[in-house]
Amino acid sequence: MQLTTVMVVVLIVWCIVTVLQRGVQPVPLPTLESIHFNNDAVGWLKGSVFTHFTLIAVLIGLGHSVLAMSGEESLAQVNREIASPKLKNLKRAGL
Repeated sequence: MQLTTVMVVVLIVWCIVTVLQRGVQPVPLPTLESIHFNNDAVGWLKGSVFTHFTLIAVLIGLGHSVLAMSGEESLAQVNREIASPKLKNLKRAGL
């Protein structure tokens, strides 16, 4: 917890220094003009009218981010339940 706190403080200081040196460019609002999907990103919605709604486009992006985080969360749950020696058993599971 202490190491995480130090990392967060370093990150905040780094962000402030960067903003003071380079200025700020605001993040654009999520509108259809600022959201661009390739064909793989929309999946079965490809060619449908639903991709022309801002709310649906934001939900597609959130869905992709949740899927990206789920592997990390699964590993955290497995870590608590795996028997000792953990490293040896994780290598076995990886194979």
